[in-house]
Amino acid sequence: MKKNLKEKTTETSKKQFRFFLAGILTMVAMVLPAFAAGDYGQNAGTWALDQLFWVGIVIVAVIVIREMLRKNVTGLVVTLVIGGIVLFVIKAPDKLATIGETLFNVVTFGG
Repeated sequence: MKKNLKEKTTETSKKQFRFFLAGILTMVAMVLPAFAAGDYGQNAGTWALDQLFWVGIVIVAVIVIREMLRKNVTGLVVTLVIGGIVLFVIKAPDKLATIGETLFNVVTFGG
């Protein structure tokens, strides 16, 4: 029985996704042995956060460009503010604990 175009497209998409996932996993497998020295878990975590930071910058830049092309100033400002906060948290996650403690002290009046 012949497959229709939708089934063929779905199968092709699944194959492409599998190849993409295999490529990502291969890259990770090639890079992680570089962190095999002493504290490999912390080094791999630091590496992942650094990569996530740059992915976040690219995502924010794409959204900012899209909002600029649409001439949507509100969307642009909201994207920059929220993107900046998210990138700050990615770059300095330990500061989030300090901010949380400070907010807790303000809300509970220091107690």
